[in-house]
Amino acid sequence: MKKQGGFAQIILVLVFVVVAIGTAYYFGTLKSKPSLVSVVPTSTPIVSPKPQAQVEDPTANWKTYTNSKLGISFKYPINYQIVEENSNKISFGPELFSDEDLAYLTIYTTYQTDQFLTNCVVTPNTFPCFDDRKNNGMYDIKVGNVVAKGLDVVKGVVDSNYKVVQIVNPKIEIEMYVSGGGLERTFDQILSTFKFTK
Repeated sequence: MKKQGGFAQIILVLVFVVVAIGTAYYFGTLKSKPSLVSVVPTSTPIVSPKPQAQVEDPTANWKTYTNSKLGISFKYPINYQIVEENSNKISFGPELFSDEDLAYLTIYTTYQTDQFLTNCVVTPNTFPCFDDRKNNGMYDIKVGNVVAKGLDVVKGVVDSNYKVVQIVNPKIEIEMYVSGGGLERTFDQILSTFKFTK
């Protein structure tokens, strides 16, 4: 019986040796094969700042008016045209109208509002008559690089709203009809383009 116990030990040793050789072979060939997972060294990721949304200039395609005598230059909407120009005023209005009474924007070479306000005190509720019901007084407003005086008024019996800006040098008054249709925004955009060349 001793022979059977010795034979079992030999089989066990042989199985152990085969398993050891197989394990060594497996790990030996695994190291020599290229790895399916590769580690690539990386640096700190560079994060680019998000591009700022470009703010489109609403006046970019507008026409430019220049008056060297007054020393002013400004942009006005592309669908406006000059409906009247003389030594006292320059009026702009939509291209489909050529009547100066339909002008949206007028540049006066004198202060017109002062006279109208005086007329309203003497004969109120007459046309044309300015009534400062919106703002109760003048306020400072920036036009180009100049601080001017602004006034919101109602002209005439019908509620026709106007914005008026008086500039001291050069002495001009800018008046714009702003009733409806976003015209107040248009007026502000026009004022933002003003340049004084004298």
